[in-house]
Amino acid sequence: MAARPSAWRYALRRTIHVLLVERVVDIAGTLAFFSVLSIFPALLAVFGIFGLAGEGRRTADAVVAFADGIAPNDLVAPFRQAIEHLAGLGGAGAGLGTAVGVLVALWTASRYVAAFGGALNRVYGVQEGRSYPKYRLSQLAITIAIVCLAALVLFVLLFSGPVFGPRGIANIGDLAFAVWSVARWAIAAAAMLVIVVLLYWGTPNIRQPRLRWLTAGGSTALVLMAAASAVLVFYVSHFPTFHREYGALAGLAVFLVWLWLMNLMLIFGAGLDVELERVRELRLGEDAMRQIRLPLRDDRRIARLRRRDNALAAQAVRFLPTRYDAADAGQHPVESARDVHVGRHDTSAAADLVDDRRHP
Repeated sequence: MAARPSAWRYALRRTIHVLLVERVVDIAGTLAFFSVLSIFPALLAVFGIFGLAGEGRRTADAVVAFADGIAPNDLVAPFRQAIEHLAGLGGAGAGLGTAVGVLVALWTASRYVAAFGGALNRVYGVQEGRSYPKYRLSQLAITIAIVCLAALVLFVLLFSGPVFGPRGIANIGDLAFAVWSVARWAIAAAAMLVIVVLLYWGTPNIRQPRLRWLTAGGSTALVLMAAASAVLVFYVSHFPTFHREYGALAGLAVFLVWLWLMNLMLIFGAGLDVELERVRELRLGEDAMRQIRLPLRDDRRIARLRRRDNALAAQAVRFLPTRYDAADAGQHPVESARDVHVGRHDTSAAADLVDDRRHP
């Protein structure tokens, strides 16, 4: 009798296979694009808030100093002017800049949440089935929570110096600030963990058994994100590849690569959770070899898409020049419009899966 394979080894192999088949490398690039769209409006909002207290310029200096501490100066230089420009906008019209920054950041962040949910639906092998109002409300709630947590991360890592430092708005003393300088990393890590949990739990059309604050995939994603960041910083600090290829745009290229890696690691962690769930179901004797048995959050949109698919297929049949006989043509005849499918996904198969998942 063959020995049982390692659950982790099998889950890792299947995760990599699914990510390659679903072209997640390309999807991570899309997520990196929406990340870029979200960052600068968020910075504008933060600079506007500090600009109201007359600390916009010092806040910009803190951001540049933080970047200088983790990346070579020549990579940070292209961003310095943009950061100073954003700080100037915050100082000139802090109230307007804050309002515009918050609104644009919320909109772009909601697009990121939607794209991330679509990526996780592909990893789970399901379609989005929630109605549009329900879907948008869910997205908005998750987006607001993530934006608040991301603002907390930015504050503790970048802006706590201008607030709590020796020359800050609220000087807490050298000893307390030294303790805070260490504790802020733990706070930022905890906030990042909550962001990952919200993305994994709330964005896909899958009803999780319960909200888990610590999953194997989420923890792995955070570790891989930290490791990938460290490797990238080491690479750009010791090898001139980006400088040689991109010149003055090297800093921007490194930043985009970093965002791409972060999103790739996030999706990898979600895929690992999916495959570990598959192993758990298989050990319970459930038929999860092709599809895990977690129920869908909603299936009404899938049913509507199936009806629309059948209607379009019925119209497509009328364009066929003739209806071949299976025996003469050596192929199956088109018996009805249901034999023709429009679009990428087989919505009939998806609907069959919905029927199975109504009573998991």
